[in-house]
Amino acid sequence: MRFLLNRFCATIISLTTVNCVFAQTDTLPNQALSPEMQEWQNPRQPKEYTIADLKVTGANYLDSTIILSVAGLQKGQKFVYPGSDVFSRAIQNLWRQKLVADIQIYVTNIIADNISIEVAVKEMPRLGDFKFEGVKKTEQEELVKKTAIAKQTTILSENTRRNIIDVVRSFYEEKGFHGIEVDLIEKPDPVFKNSNSLLIKVNKGKRVKIDAINFFGNENVRSVKLKKQMKGTKEMTKMTLFPSNYVSTYGPINHYNFGEYMSDWGFLSGTKSLEALDPYFRFKFFSSSKFNQKKYVEDKEKVLGYFNEKGYRDAQILADTQSIKDDKMYIDIKVKEGRRYYFGTTTWKGNSVVSDTLLNQILNINRGDIYNASTLNKALGIEQSQDAADIQTFYRDKGYLFIQVTPVEMGIRNDTIDHEIRIIEGPQARIKNINLRGNERTKEHVIRREMRTYPGALYSQSALMRTVRELNALNYFEQESISPQPVPNQNDGTVDINWNLKEKSSDQLELSAGWGGGIGLTGTLGVTFNNFSIKNIWKKQAWDPLPVGDGQKLSLRVQSNGRAFRSYNFSFTEPWLGGKKEIL
Repeated sequence: MRFLLNRFCATIISLTTVNCVFAQTDTLPNQALSPEMQEWQNPRQPKEYTIADLKVTGANYLDSTIILSVAGLQKGQKFVYPGSDVFSRAIQNLWRQKLVADIQIYVTNIIADNISIEVAVKEMPRLGDFKFEGVKKTEQEELVKKTAIAKQTTILSENTRRNIIDVVRSFYEEKGFHGIEVDLIEKPDPVFKNSNSLLIKVNKGKRVKIDAINFFGNENVRSVKLKKQMKGTKEMTKMTLFPSNYVSTYGPINHYNFGEYMSDWGFLSGTKSLEALDPYFRFKFFSSSKFNQKKYVEDKEKVLGYFNEKGYRDAQILADTQSIKDDKMYIDIKVKEGRRYYFGTTTWKGNSVVSDTLLNQILNINRGDIYNASTLNKALGIEQSQDAADIQTFYRDKGYLFIQVTPVEMGIRNDTIDHEIRIIEGPQARIKNINLRGNERTKEHVIRREMRTYPGALYSQSALMRTVRELNALNYFEQESISPQPVPNQNDGTVDINWNLKEKSSDQLELSAGWGGGIGLTGTLGVTFNNFSIKNIWKKQAWDPLPVGDGQKLSLRVQSNGRAFRSYNFSFTEPWLGGKKEIL
């Protein structure tokens, strides 16, 4: 006889939580129950039990030990019944892994306070035979790799099914298909136990190309400029005498007509000339006109970013649609530009080391300039920029590593925005430790002598960047690894600089050969070791295959012009005299 502890359910009614436990017995009504079983069925008071025996049934592929580990059940485990949630948690833990389709926990025997538990599971079906319908053989091979499905290995959970559909749709969307439908037909596989065969039916829809991207509501920013921002969404090549008669739901499409072209002296501008020719001629041979939803979403953000660069910080995309006509796609984007803003007055607060005049020169933003939040943040050093001239870099070159710069809008007057730049300079930071990691071959002194930063010196951002360039010029390390990591300590006003380097081989081999009648064999053989160490040449353990690490250069070269001429060249270069002073 055994009792079934079925699914534990939690129902929230108002603010009260009701825990329901469904229990049943599979014994006949007239069968006698042991006193312990009767006490379990009709408990008078909570009692502590110990799990004396545990077994798992129904598991064909899953390991029983793993099931019990995930469930959180083990022999010797104590719990109080009624009152403990040990079984509800076990069911929830197993259910969360999405490896089983059904879970039941039985009480099979009770002796005194020792209880025997059976965990009965029904595994999720595994993938048996599968095939694609409606796709080419080469495409099927790619889809199998992308979906990562395999016979008797893949578990057919809802996540697996959803992933197959999403991968197939994305695969054909990238190829320019629209209206893709994916159906999964599943049935028991007669060959494999507890497995389902899967037929993946694919209707690709139609392959469409983008015929036109139309903007509506942009009165001050030309559509051709907005289209250039869309790097992943491009129009198709066009050569026709009859422009498209497509009609948008957002209103008439305002093409740049010939009258406007002449009145604007558009023939003096290449951009305006291409815009006037666009309905008839468009050269796009080197760009894809396939529609990709992911890239399209990114491109819309780039369009808004371009509006912001031009001072229209309130610009919005009100609506956008994609329509298909005659196997061609038309993208309509309705925008609202809003007002154009300009920079007003800029005031500084908190700067005691640098004057307002010098800060204004570094900022290089004047009253009346077109407002651009990105330009302001780059000038302040809040956003990274290719230009080194920004406020935070200027302070850090003087040791103020803990500098904080915060722009605050003080007011908007019509179309003018005034700013107050609040600065917390903090103390000057001195370099405490310079830690090198990853230089297994190159000696530490070779690296340190190239550095423009050293312990005890004031921190300098420019000196740190110059050190990066100097180390890169050695050609001993991978360029991506030459990235210093400052670790500041505000408590004592110091900073440690960590370098995690990754070495590479920089040796060179030169080999050329030829044969000439009457001359014989001609050629050149040369080898150059760029990180040689001559002082370790007599140390056997340093040869791997040659002694390296001291930054010296050893070059050997043999050149032969047959029997007429032969030369041998040997050179050794020490860039630092005695390893302490650079030889210029």
